[in-house]
Amino acid sequence: MQYLLIFFCLAIVVYYRVKRESWFNPILFFCSLWLFIISLSTLYIYEINEISQKTYSIAFIGTLCFSIGGAFAVRHRLIVRGTRSLSIYRDETIGEKYTYVLHKQIIVILGIIALLVYLVELFPVLKMYAQGITLQDVRQLYASGSYAYDVGGPAFAVLAQYIAQPFATAIMPLSFISAFVFKEKKKGLLALGFVLVFLQVLIDGGRAIIVQFAFCGIFVFIISRNKEKSRVVLSPRTKRRIRLVVAASIIILLFLSRLRGVDDMYKSLYLYICGCMPYMDIRLGTVDAIGFYSLGASSLFGVTSILRFVLSVVGINPEFFKIVSDVSHVQEVILISNNDIYMNAFVSPFYHLYQDGRWLGVAAGMLIYGYCTMSCYRNMRREGNARNIYLCCLLLVGILFSMVRIPFAKSNYVLAIAFSLLLFKRVRRRQR
Repeated sequence: MQYLLIFFCLAIVVYYRVKRESWFNPILFFCSLWLFIISLSTLYIYEINEISQKTYSIAFIGTLCFSIGGAFAVRHRLIVRGTRSLSIYRDETIGEKYTYVLHKQIIVILGIIALLVYLVELFPVLKMYAQGITLQDVRQLYASGSYAYDVGGPAFAVLAQYIAQPFATAIMPLSFISAFVFKEKKKGLLALGFVLVFLQVLIDGGRAIIVQFAFCGIFVFIISRNKEKSRVVLSPRTKRRIRLVVAASIIILLFLSRLRGVDDMYKSLYLYICGCMPYMDIRLGTVDAIGFYSLGASSLFGVTSILRFVLSVVGINPEFFKIVSDVSHVQEVILISNNDIYMNAFVSPFYHLYQDGRWLGVAAGMLIYGYCTMSCYRNMRREGNARNIYLCCLLLVGILFSMVRIPFAKSNYVLAIAFSLLLFKRVRRRQR
């Protein structure tokens, strides 16, 4: 089954590249990533556990359905655009008369809140650094939540989780949009983005945010220079700038990895890319043993956790949400190799969907995921306003880290998408 999945992903990649589609096309992007993941996982380097055919089959069904959902979004768009009677495609459309600009007042307020929260969280961490604690120790403490409530109590934790962290996710594409997209380019948000990313690295010891930030910068930079083109064409100067950003990101990642105590960089990279497959393979057995169906609440845990918090405020604590929270917790460290290698958290986007409805959950969930991401991408190519670029960038970041989990399982990611309603305002397009 793994070779069928590799062949399918390779066929999709070849097909779209022959059509000269951009690598940012969600179907091409997703299949390219999973072609790389599955190809590496079949090598079984570092004696990782053999992966069952069931797990490969789930990955194949998910990838196939994501591609079908995305293809249907393209076909649906063509059908709708061909229907002249629909008012949304007449001359009075938003794309013709309106555009989106940054809502500066709200951005300033949220930015101040996020910055203050991060600075307050930083103080106890700096004390630990002064006592000789390492970045790896900070990462382990943050993942376990050992000092999450020692900073300012539960109320502060809520402020951090539902405002500061989502805004820190939102600022990554937002800062580059403010710097590259508009005619009056502003660098203030870009500076704020760098500061928040730097603070988050110090606070939680993570490295993924560096890759996310660099990816957002490259994506927005390229798209801002190709608004009127159906495909991306890069100038030599643009290519040089992108190489510089990639090189700088790699150097920073290597430096942080050394601080985290990583000795074998190739091993660490290999496990981060395809360690999700043996880890998911083990956890799927636990899901079947429990026999619980989360019915969408697991893959949308970022939404249901917010709903659960709101209900708890008024004294309502449904047992269903508690069970979903327990089964969706993937921080348990599990041995995935005969070479004494452990893994946690990385479960791929298919795991939570499998919890929701087993095989049907994977198929239906990935169909919807593919449809939504491709629709957003096509909207951006058709009308490259700031909000469309922002949403498409966040969705592609979710795909880039899909080996970890389906992104909608994180509340900060869901809220960052919802923030698009606050961070942008619609204005009438100036007549030329």
